[in-house]
Amino acid sequence: MTKKSEINERLRKLAHDRFNCRGRFRLLEVASGISADKWKNFYYKKQSATQEMLEFWCRAYREDEIWLMAGEKIPEAEGFPFAAPVPIKNENETAADRLSWAIREWASDTGDQLYEYLEQQSHGKITAAEWADVLLRKNQPTLEMVDVVGVARPMFVEWIVRGFAGYKQVDPSNKASVEWWKREKWSYVHPLE
Repeated sequence: MTKKSEINERLRKLAHDRFNCRGRFRLLEVASGISADKWKNFYYKKQSATQEMLEFWCRAYREDEIWLMAGEKIPEAEGFPFAAPVPIKNENETAADRLSWAIREWASDTGDQLYEYLEQQSHGKITAAEWADVLLRKNQPTLEMVDVVGVARPMFVEWIVRGFAGYKQVDPSNKASVEWWKREKWSYVHPLE
């Protein structure tokens, strides 16, 4: 059985890594509904993690649950070519989870700096607050958000939207794309079959 003190240390590390910026406790409050003061007291070891904090973290950041609760890290895939950890597939995964992973892989900023950066990347069409709501798992992403991320990381668009990738894409308005598609063999296998 895992000791409560070990879970506390892992949650502090996760909170530090995911909310590594000024205003961390305010952001945690917005994301979780748990007061910033409680997060601050927990972070600075004045109190232990509450059940509410643990439930929030496991619900909002499912990819962290196994390590947080049991201390078991997901093994890194050898030769994994992306800047973010290997995403964990699960049945409750949402487009917001996948978009958040793609943003984590693409952008190095955190907190308010990240939300402002994403607002700039959208040329002001999507506010920092709207980005924050998606990355804090309060809302699902819009197609416009997927489009912004798709400009920087086009190889993830189908996966973000559908949860798997594999279909060879064609732009029916582009003759070269249509010709390329006609030459390719249809070799897709649905991942759930």
